[in-house]
Amino acid sequence: MDPRNCLSAQQFEQQMQFLKTHRHVVSVDQLVRQVETGEPIRRGTVAITFDDGYLNNLRVAAPILAKYNLPATLYLATANVSREVIQWLVMLYSAFRSRSQHRLIIDNHRWDLTHQATAAYKAMASQLIECLPEVRQALLKTIDEQLKPTAYPPRMTMNWEEVRELHQNYPQITLGIHTANHIDLDRHSDRTDEELRLAIEQIETEIGVRPQHLAFPYNRYNPSAQAQAAEHVKSAVATAPDPVVRTGGHTNTSRYALPRLEGPQSLTLLQSWTNGGFPDITQRVFKQVWTRAD
Repeated sequence: MDPRNCLSAQQFEQQMQFLKTHRHVVSVDQLVRQVETGEPIRRGTVAITFDDGYLNNLRVAAPILAKYNLPATLYLATANVSREVIQWLVMLYSAFRSRSQHRLIIDNHRWDLTHQATAAYKAMASQLIECLPEVRQALLKTIDEQLKPTAYPPRMTMNWEEVRELHQNYPQITLGIHTANHIDLDRHSDRTDEELRLAIEQIETEIGVRPQHLAFPYNRYNPSAQAQAAEHVKSAVATAPDPVVRTGGHTNTSRYALPRLEGPQSLTLLQSWTNGGFPDITQRVFKQVWTRAD
């Protein structure tokens, strides 16, 4: 996995300890109820969420959350869980990192990875995001055949037995959906109904609960995808220019565009982003808002 997207167990526990001590942590269920009713949201309120269904959510994050009695929501890409496959971005990163060949030709574009590896990786990631699953798998196979990686990552996605273990042992973690096949619902909004129905059915069949919340893959959606999501779930989350959920005013946040921030590795950034003054103070002082660590 790309290390920019990872926290060590120690970093994660430090952050959870801080949130428990200094912030008001609520479940997504509670947050959605407040949005529905227009109830004011307390300063420093935070909801903790995870995407995809990585095995470390069970083995590392869940025990730490339980230690501090913190609720969280895990949005599963259910087809990946069923197939027990590695997330495609992990496969791409691994292929580039462990490559034995340094030439890549995709769609008549030639990359010399001895000095274009970063640019090629970003280009491939952008292209793969927009692909449907069958096209994505074919492109990943092509990349793998050309780069001939010398090592592959271990299984990093939970299977259904492990999801059941999570559900049974950590009741404060709520299961949501991240579509079935983790596809871009802005580019492929015509697949929204199918993707959500399948994801919901898989969780109901395997776990016995009906998920009520969605995370839009890659933070991409459009009005059609939002409208279809409203037929299946109570809320949907994605990153947004205004990263704060607002109620009780003229700019109430939509339940189907609940904003969130990618968790930073820096505890200082987490403190700043959750202090209740962000982003309004930074907008007034600096005329812009930083919602990413980079």
